[in-house]
Amino acid sequence: PVFDVMRSLGASNSSMVLGLSPYGNQHSVKADLLARSERKEGDQLDRGSELEPIVAELALPVLSLRGLTAVASFGDGSIQVEPWIHCTPDRIIVNDSGQAVGILEIKTNMDMFKPYDIERPDHNMQVRQCAWGVSKTWPNADKHMRESMLVCLAASEDSFTLLRNAIKRDGLQAAVSLAREMIDIEMATLHVASVDPDIEGFERDIVPKLSDWYKKHIVLDQMPPIDGSNECRDALMLSFDERHGVMEVSDTIVSLAERKLEIREVIKKLKEEDANVSNHLIRALGPHERAFGEGVSVTIGKKNRIYVKRREVRE
Repeated sequence: PVFDVMRSLGASNSSMVLGLSPYGNQHSVKADLLARSERKEGDQLDRGSELEPIVAELALPVLSLRGLTAVASFGDGSIQVEPWIHCTPDRIIVNDSGQAVGILEIKTNMDMFKPYDIERPDHNMQVRQCAWGVSKTWPNADKHMRESMLVCLAASEDSFTLLRNAIKRDGLQAAVSLAREMIDIEMATLHVASVDPDIEGFERDIVPKLSDWYKKHIVLDQMPPIDGSNECRDALMLSFDERHGVMEVSDTIVSLAERKLEIREVIKKLKEEDANVSNHLIRALGPHERAFGEGVSVTIGKKNRIYVKRREVRE
């Protein structure tokens, strides 16, 4: 049977449904699957797809040490497991007998100064859904898929641009060689980690949650719980074809309006305190532009704005 993968839950938006992803939520997934929002496009998505073959090649030596390799899925890569759920594994890890034994999830990270969190819950959930999907559909697949891995190439935007240009101009192997040179001279870092997808746990705990969510919010078109996201606001605004007229205020409206006024006053006071602290930081920095250490960094940026970040303390 032919299914529409654009109307089913993939591994990325499953993470959003479960509240594990910083890139979306239940409202954005609902709008996406019901074609009530524009499909996400942009350089970040293009970068990932263009660099994926390079990162996959970089991971092959690690796999070969275990007597494994990685292959692409069939067709466009999407595997429809059920009418309501699919997965698109970046690569499928196979042994020398051709048995699928794991998933290779490929990521890129453009922040060289912030180590990639190899245990990110959304990325691990993507591995689990893809491993589960392959175990259910791939001929002769291992039921545990415990050879699954996450691999991430971290580099600066300029380095990634060089790699993207290299693969377009000179081909994959030339780009892979360039990536290896970047890793050797510390212009890039390759992070590799094994992931146990816990297929049985995914089938028992996650699949029913995703199935119930899909039936409730996609099939029956019920609205997810209200939150503070822009996606929720968009959904609420679209719940009526047009808005007009005046109504009497209810107890609910009065209560919410009073709370919003209280919050606004708190925000005003916090902004005043923030401006005060910023000026004290400028004075404390003296003639210096930046200070870092002890878990924080402080920088005077453009228009004399103060930027403060937390830094990981390395033991």
